[in-house]
Amino acid sequence: MTFPDRDCDGDFVVVCAEFAHPEHPFIWRIEDCSANEDGNTQCIDGKCGVSSCDEATTADSCDSDDSYQVCSEGVLTMRSCDQFSECVEHPEDDQVSCEFDVPCDGQDGCDGSTVVWCNEEGWKYEEIDCSKMGYECIETIEGSESWLDCGIPAESAECDGGDSHCDGSVIKQCLYGLLVEIDCSVLSGGTCADIDGSDGWNSGLGCVLQD
Repeated sequence: MTFPDRDCDGDFVVVCAEFAHPEHPFIWRIEDCSANEDGNTQCIDGKCGVSSCDEATTADSCDSDDSYQVCSEGVLTMRSCDQFSECVEHPEDDQVSCEFDVPCDGQDGCDGSTVVWCNEEGWKYEEIDCSKMGYECIETIEGSESWLDCGIPAESAECDGGDSHCDGSVIKQCLYGLLVEIDCSVLSGGTCADIDGSDGWNSGLGCVLQD
């Protein structure tokens, strides 16, 4: 008796594994194609995709600046480039690629409270907004090495441990003698709470999601 490694059950991809016994596999993973963020909302031959396709007649192509379509193993799928790259077509070999399109000076740096990382070719490839965590972009120097990260604002008020508390949805936490504010409301339904540790979590102030 044989079982397919992947199969469709409506809009769901069902992946089977044979870890226990080849004649008695179990379901290892289920994926709901209808919730696919790239638009691959149908289950086709055990994969989430847009439609069936013929690789001999369907070339990979850009659908927009930040997305593209690929025909592989008879299934047409949509894929996305990340926020700092755009889709570029290469007609000579019917291929597409995501290529960086946001220039920078080739050096990591701070853009206000945002940490910006650049590659050696002078393109931005990642950034993080530290202000969402109540921090700022800072440079840390240890000996001959330095790096950028999110850290405590230099102008934060001095405090001691007793000053840590919730102010509505905002955590006001004393860290290393400086008062840091973290707004939990940036999370959907998030608020500040004093966690007692009874559920196995570390006790103290933290962001929790309201029911």
